[in-house]
Amino acid sequence: MKLHLYTIVLAVSVILLSCSSPTDPLERYDFADITISDSSERDQILPGNPVKFEFEITLPHLFETIRYSFAVHDSSLQFDNTTVRERETVSFFTTFQEGGTYNVVISGILKDGNNISDSVEITVSDVFTITYTSTDHSSGTVPKDSLRYTTGEPIEIRDNTGDLQRTGYTFTGWQKADASKIYSGGDTLIVNNVNVELSPVWEATSNTITFHSNDENDRKKQQAAITDEILKLRENDFQREEYIFTGWAVNPESDSVAFTDREEITMIAGDMNLYAVWSLSSFTITFDKNSSIATGSMDPQLVLNDETVALNQNSFNKDDWTFLGWSTSPDGNETIYDDGSEYRIDGSDITLYAIWSPNPVMVSCGDRYSLVLLSDGSLWASGYNHNRQLGDFSETHSFVLVKDDVHYASAGNSRMLIITTGGDLWTTMDDEYLLVAREIKHVAGNSSFIIAVREDGRVLAQGSNIFGQLGMGHYDRANSFGLIPNLADIVEVAVGLGHTMFLDKNGYLWAAGSNVYGKLGLGNESGSNTPVLVDSNVVSVKCQNHHSVLLKSHGQVKVTGQNTNYQLGGESATGYSNFTELGVTGLFEHIATSSFNTMFIRTDGRLMAVGQNSSGQLGSGVSGDVQHNPASVAENVTFVSTYGTGVGTDDSDSHTMIIKEDGTLWATGSNRNGQFGNGTTESTNEFIQIPLDFFNP
Repeated sequence: MKLHLYTIVLAVSVILLSCSSPTDPLERYDFADITISDSSERDQILPGNPVKFEFEITLPHLFETIRYSFAVHDSSLQFDNTTVRERETVSFFTTFQEGGTYNVVISGILKDGNNISDSVEITVSDVFTITYTSTDHSSGTVPKDSLRYTTGEPIEIRDNTGDLQRTGYTFTGWQKADASKIYSGGDTLIVNNVNVELSPVWEATSNTITFHSNDENDRKKQQAAITDEILKLRENDFQREEYIFTGWAVNPESDSVAFTDREEITMIAGDMNLYAVWSLSSFTITFDKNSSIATGSMDPQLVLNDETVALNQNSFNKDDWTFLGWSTSPDGNETIYDDGSEYRIDGSDITLYAIWSPNPVMVSCGDRYSLVLLSDGSLWASGYNHNRQLGDFSETHSFVLVKDDVHYASAGNSRMLIITTGGDLWTTMDDEYLLVAREIKHVAGNSSFIIAVREDGRVLAQGSNIFGQLGMGHYDRANSFGLIPNLADIVEVAVGLGHTMFLDKNGYLWAAGSNVYGKLGLGNESGSNTPVLVDSNVVSVKCQNHHSVLLKSHGQVKVTGQNTNYQLGGESATGYSNFTELGVTGLFEHIATSSFNTMFIRTDGRLMAVGQNSSGQLGSGVSGDVQHNPASVAENVTFVSTYGTGVGTDDSDSHTMIIKEDGTLWATGSNRNGQFGNGTTESTNEFIQIPLDFFNP
């Protein structure tokens, strides 16, 4: 390979640093005429190219021995004990991997130990490359340029020698990332201290979309578009008698719509043919969920004129409401069509509105009457009304509306307690509804006293206090509502005959009042006129005359108090003075109790029952027996309420009502006063469904 040499001549001699004798004359040793050459065909030294160093060593004596070395900064190339002749020329090669300025030192050690040295500074030029790259081509290859360039050196741009192609586009040149200029083959680009990367420049080709009427006349319309352009298809203006245009297909035989009218598309590479899809004239049935809280969606149903079709199945959902069918009016005053029933289109589009019936969300059984709260906030009552606890009407065997906008209701033995959605507490007395408190979220009471939980968690009490059940710290009657001291964050209350339970938000259960039969669960029969802590990790509590039932956070049930009617379970009628775990299998999420029986719902929806069954109120299929151990009596249950009065089968009027997962209402037990609300006074010892149309909403 031809070498371009350039020479740097250094100082021609180096004085001995020390001599064998201080009287010897100074002798001279030389590294003369150091020359450096790059193995490439350039006038610069480039990284990676072998570099030749050549110099002459001058020695004063023939056969003088010198050991010399070559070092670039800290790297050295060592030659040991080399014998040279006077003015012998020495050369060697090395390579610099990176550009920069290097100080090259050549040194020698004479046989007497003296040193001589010389140095030269060289510059290795930085080099740069040009790369052609492409990521969006469909065929071909990019050019290759393996040369290296220095700053200021011109680069000749390559042609598209690899026939790079991209479908739907034409190659127009090369450009850098900044897209500042388009370069053609043969153009010159000056290197400027950086590597160069060029990518192809493409110009989209112009295409044509042809729209075919796809009928006996085969009319055509066209629309221009370029590859990858986002555009809307032209609006269809073809007409075909007795047919309706439904969209565009990609082949004339297809009835499958690939694009709708004026659909936004991204243009493909190449021309496109679209064919009109026609269907016989039809009309649309639109389904409206008819409620702001209903969820789901339904596509419109297309029906040919005069065609009778089965309506699409309803796919709307409204929590705690039952779908009744479809009506042509939102209020349901017109004909209601069952889900999936036949419907005939008569020359026009139609909207059908979903008609919903509110489901029962809560039931409360009282003394021979029942309350049912529906999901629309309406409260209904049926049954015994001799004390006018249901309001100003006579006994009823069917449900009647007693109040709207209700959040919670409790049926007692002689009066109702009602909380509205706004927090107002009402009760019934002497044919009247009385507003007795505001900002209330929960309430419990009987004919003697009322305990009400305010929205802030504080508790109000009113009425008889002979056993200290109001928790006021005394035994005086409260003729008006007063605040119970030292109680806060209460979420639920329950009352029995002279005793009260208070449950706070942290799961602590407090009790006050009479403790006869151990119904407070304190381990004795001593009562208290102030709330005392009786348990923790509690999520719900229910009370009756002389017993209490609680539900723990881990799903277990505990009981305490009187067990005369086996309402707490077991073979013995002996009660408990401490809260004792009920011997029943499973985890539970809801409890209810009466003076004669207890009901609880397992987490799997199974309803368990225990206690007196004099009226068939357990729903087990028999009457007059006692269920000593909890037994399964119903499935898929979400809510239960039970009430017991009387003991013998002749005077017993106990009944139970439940709500199932599907929103249906069921009842069992005594119906002598129409407390089922199904229009009859027929009793039963197994659960029967109460039709929702008895509510006549």
